[in-house]
Order: sequence, then C-alpha cells, then structure tokens
Amino acid sequence: MPKASASLARKITALQARRRAILGKLAQGEPLIGGNVYDVMRRCGNPSCHCAAKPGHRQTLLIYMEGGRRRCKFVRRADAQWVKKSENSRLRGRRSKGGGFPTNNGLC
Repeated sequence: MPKASASLARKITALQARRRAILGKLAQGEPLIGGNVYDVMRRCGNPSCHCAAKPGHRQTLLIYMEGGRRRCKFVRRADAQWVKKSENSRLRGRRSKGGGFPTNNGLC
C-alpha cells in the first residue's frame, strides 16, 4: 500500500473515531447552544426607573454567528439558567481531550 493511501486511511479512521465521540456526547441529552452567553447591565429607557441613575437591569445575551454575521438575542430570565448550563457543557467539551463539539458546521 502506498504511503499516501496509508496516511489517508489513518486520517479517515481518526475522523471516524472523532465523529463517534461527538455523536456520543450529543446522545447524552444535554442541550447545546452555539455562541457565547453574557450577563450585561442595561437601561430600560424609563426616566423614572432606578436604572436611569444606577447601573441598570441585568440581562442575559446570546451572541452567535449566522450567515457570516454576528447576531445577538436576549435570553428570557426563565431560560437563562439552562442557556448558561448548555454553554458551559459546550466549553467543557471544547477543553476535553477530543477537541469538543464543532461549532462551525451547525451541530451546536
């Protein structure tokens, strides 16, 4: 077997192993969200509100890429906890030995 064919076979085997590892992580059932989650302090715009003079209201933002553009969405308070948890699980996956979840092909 030529060297190029052997090298290609090793690369395919490694990719298949990585694919199995990623599918195993996806099958665990943890929600996955691609993007970054931030807590920010925003002002509501009401002049009689306390945020007009003080730092503001805490809001959670999800920032992600879509179609080559940066998008920003506000996260409801009821959803903020699980959104943060899913981001943490994605980051744990990226730091793990297998390289984690790919973020540029729509899987997360």
